[in-house]
Amino acid sequence: GSNRWDGTSYTQVYGADGMEALVDYTNSNIVFIETQYGSIYKSTNGGSSFTYVAPSSGPWVTTYIMDPVDHNKMYAGYATLYKSTNNGSNWSVLASNLYGGNYCTAIAVAPSNTNTIYTSSLGLMKKTTNGAAPFTDITAGLPVASAGINYIAVSNTDPNSVWVAFSGYSSGNKVFKSTNGGSSWTNVSGTLPNLPVNTIVYENGSSNRVYIGTDIGVYYRDDNTADWIFYNDGLPNVMVHELE
Repeated sequence: GSNRWDGTSYTQVYGADGMEALVDYTNSNIVFIETQYGSIYKSTNGGSSFTYVAPSSGPWVTTYIMDPVDHNKMYAGYATLYKSTNNGSNWSVLASNLYGGNYCTAIAVAPSNTNTIYTSSLGLMKKTTNGAAPFTDITAGLPVASAGINYIAVSNTDPNSVWVAFSGYSSGNKVFKSTNGGSSWTNVSGTLPNLPVNTIVYENGSSNRVYIGTDIGVYYRDDNTADWIFYNDGLPNVMVHELE
């Protein structure tokens, strides 16, 4: 299920299989949790009670995010990409049939230009620069024939600087980077082990530092490092599925 830590103890606030949890960055009493197949629930009282707000049904773990500048805007990825303009209470279709009949795996909004939105399925990468459909296919140059797109990270100062993390066991195809909004891609996998990269996050205000979660822990890389650095002091040898 989904659990809340209050500084002293954990309380289960909702049952079933707990998926993505999200706290509104403007009001900690506004909380979203999710159960299997994209069932999203919203609370306005810090998780004491929840209301079902999902726009559709989706994959076992369905991705949904909050716009980094306007908390009223939210995005949820099913077979269709949905958008909310009232903090997740209601949704409308932003782009239908975006993934060729497959499910969304990742969504990222550029903090420096929130009209730039990147989204993906395992085998497709698309973007818009005006916050609306149609989306442009920017998959060319990515190793989707042998690995699946898991997660997307975007610089907080440059909407064209974007990183993509890959699942699977395709040696050398772990992280790709673009500095031109996906017009071309560079393999920045370095000497990462041949394991799935489950998540990637950009450190705001850094020299393009990104952290990744893999099946054996965390690595980071930036403009000042020649390769990935293992970042595991005190961390058990565990699969890391998401980083904030």
